Amino acid sequence: MVSVFVDRVEHIDALEGFLREVAQGKGGVFVVQGEQGIGKSALLKEVARRTQERSEAAPCRIVQARCLGSIGADNAYGPVVDILMMLQRPRRSVFRLFGRSAAQAAPELVSLVPALGPLLKAAAQITQTALDSGSAQGDGLMPYRQSVARTVATALADAAADGGPTALFIDDAQWLDPSSLLVLEYLVELLERGGQAIGLILGHRSDAEPEPRTVTDALARWEGQGVLTRRRLGGLSEHAVTDLVRVHLAGPVTASVPAKLIDLTKGHPVFVTQCLGLIGPDGELTGPLPETVGPLVRGRLAGLDPAARELLVIGATQGEVFETGVVARVAGKPTDEVVRRLHELSRQHGLIVPVPSPDWALDSFSDHYRFENALLHLVVQAEQSPAQARKRHHLIAGALAGSASGSGTDTLPLPVRLDIARHYSLAQQWDDAEREQFALARELAVGGLSFSEAEALCRQAVDSARKLPPAAEDRDARLARAIELLLSLTEVTWQGRSGPADGECLEGWAREAEEAGRRSGDLPLRARTTLLHGKCLLRTQGVRPALDKLEEAVGLAQDCQDPSALFVALAEYGSQLPKRDLAAGLEVLRQAEELYERAGLHGSGDPVVGHVRNLAEMQLSVSLFDAGHLVTARDRLAGCLRRLRTEPVHAELPVGLNYLAQVQRALGRESEAREALEEALAFEEARGGASGWHANNMALLALLLSGEPGERDRCMAMVEAAWRETRRTWLLDLVPIVRNLRAEVVLNLAGGDPAELAAADRLAEETVREAPRTGMVRSAVAALILRSRIHLELPDAAAAAGFAREAVAVLDRVGDMPALRTEEVLHHASLALRAAGSPAEADALALRARTEVLRKADLMTNPADRDHFLRGVVLNQAVLGTPAPVDPAAEDHR
Repeated sequence: MVSVFVDRVEHIDALEGFLREVAQGKGGVFVVQGEQGIGKSALLKEVARRTQERSEAAPCRIVQARCLGSIGADNAYGPVVDILMMLQRPRRSVFRLFGRSAAQAAPELVSLVPALGPLLKAAAQITQTALDSGSAQGDGLMPYRQSVARTVATALADAAADGGPTALFIDDAQWLDPSSLLVLEYLVELLERGGQAIGLILGHRSDAEPEPRTVTDALARWEGQGVLTRRRLGGLSEHAVTDLVRVHLAGPVTASVPAKLIDLTKGHPVFVTQCLGLIGPDGELTGPLPETVGPLVRGRLAGLDPAARELLVIGATQGEVFETGVVARVAGKPTDEVVRRLHELSRQHGLIVPVPSPDWALDSFSDHYRFENALLHLVVQAEQSPAQARKRHHLIAGALAGSASGSGTDTLPLPVRLDIARHYSLAQQWDDAEREQFALARELAVGGLSFSEAEALCRQAVDSARKLPPAAEDRDARLARAIELLLSLTEVTWQGRSGPADGECLEGWAREAEEAGRRSGDLPLRARTTLLHGKCLLRTQGVRPALDKLEEAVGLAQDCQDPSALFVALAEYGSQLPKRDLAAGLEVLRQAEELYERAGLHGSGDPVVGHVRNLAEMQLSVSLFDAGHLVTARDRLAGCLRRLRTEPVHAELPVGLNYLAQVQRALGRESEAREALEEALAFEEARGGASGWHANNMALLALLLSGEPGERDRCMAMVEAAWRETRRTWLLDLVPIVRNLRAEVVLNLAGGDPAELAAADRLAEETVREAPRTGMVRSAVAALILRSRIHLELPDAAAAAGFAREAVAVLDRVGDMPALRTEEVLHHASLALRAAGSPAEADALALRARTEVLRKADLMTNPADRDHFLRGVVLNQAVLGTPAPVDPAAEDHR
């Protein structure tokens, strides 16, 4: 098919106007949208050609890339790498046949963006740990994933800026892989801020998108933000069709022909061009006028002999691009004969065109071809029954897998393995498909770049495992392992309000994995899937149901006779149990620590055990703090953090620093607490990406600063940003904590303003209301005492006393709670009851608060620590009834 450009004047004017704005320093996104074959690619190429032909007068440098519509995960970062290579190495030609695999993208990206090297190494280690243990903190992987994308986007913007105003043309954007799309998300953020003379021009097919709600959602979001201009292409006008006919045909054409072509094709450029072959020597349309394009395209195949048609159908079954060696093996014909016949088809009929062989091609004596256009490929592929297609997909997978040395395919290049998995799936050979998909998903995830692609492959593996016959060997074990891997991969996006993806139930996935693990008879697998189910319940239903499941996982791990598995289960259970029973949780964590030492796990070198040990040690330390052993907790946390800082991967650092800041605050060391939080924030901001712990640390720092003069605006901005980040990440156990911190900051800064106090009360009320569902009793007690303080300020002493009594009643029922100073609750409850005219109750609570402060002081063996705790903590002085001296460190900080 000959390519020519006609018409589209108004669209050309709009796009060229957009490029002029880019040249003037106004960045943005321009999308050319329409159905397949409507002329999007032709329009983009024409505008790029006209711009480049203007030589020095061209308003922008033009860089062009294309997304490839392959099934699977063999296109990770493909267009991004292409663009970076052309920006940084403009003389190097770029051609991707089937797409760049993640394994190929990683070294290329690191060479183009050197800052990615350490980041990817850390991401790979964290991912390995998360997949092996299932015990990484909830958003432990997300910041690394986002940081990779942010770093690449910044490098792309910098490379574009070095060459002046730049227009990035990306065609077939509907095929954008998730990793590249995340990079573009951050690039668009940079464009929104202004000062970037970069235009992102996308060709987007509107009638088919392989991953619904991904690219289309991004486009809609950018349009809503006012950064995107959208142009939709329709059919060609009759005038344009007339021009097209004159360009393609010599001699006279009957005046009615263009009108007939418009009636036949609705002006669709591809269909119009296909119909040009129906115009006879007399300038009239001859032959039957097809109702659809299918018969029209099939007419081009009518003159081929059956053997040639079969070769084309096999090639189309392999893909829009195919290999002669594979076609020969599937057809059962000599390779030389197939190579000759396809070469003849290419030269004589133009149905297929040769393309360069990729670097990783398995057969150096094979040619590679692609179909003239996607429409032709689809029509040829349909020239077989579904059963024939399944058989050919199976034969193609076998032909590709047969090139492997030994019994497995793991020695083959990754793009080939991805293609094998795709063909097994299309052949409905679920056994082979699941094995390939599962292995590839794990490999891509640990590779450190292709998290989203690994997730997509893992979903395919789960689907394939479900379709295995119930009697198939290891069917249940394979299903359990596939779901276990999927949940580990998607843990970074778990939210109590949804599952791994829209329409899916997180809890349902976990329950299915546990049931499959139980049926498999594999005890370690059953223990792991039970543990994973407990972690899911913590996100979806809260502490109470989660603890029952985690306790069950501990029992199963004990039966496994594996110290490592038991240690992981005890650490996870012990980390959550203090939320219901502080003393019992402390005892379980001590058991985990004793097991770690007794079993010699410290010398195992296992990164999973090391990671869980870090989390368990920090949780044990903060539980000691909750139980009143403040100095012991501080010293243990300080030691743990010193070790963490020396480790190559220390993703747990923000958690430990948060705990240390809480302890330092309780000890009256406000400046040390601020330093710990500032270190945590700097660590995560350097790493990049949204994080629930980053939000928690930012909100706690805002609370510490809310008592400083002149910090109102800064504190409010920080706590609002923390709440927005919390809503994005939505870790169920951190949401009420950050909401309470936000309420307390608003209360501290309200200055008696009834509207501000009402806003703080609404936040605290929401935490109390959701507590029965989430089981976050600790947060409910804190929220109740906040409501008491708020209503005492309004003033409404009766309501304040009511909330105070409710808070104390819960505290009396459950005992000391994590991250909740008992003396603080009792003190504020005493103030509310005294104001409400209940002095006897108030005196009793004040005495209890005093006793609690003195109990904690008596646990301190160092006289200096004890003296500072009693004399340097404002709350303690209020409880004890004597004024607090000024902390010199805090004064210096101010």
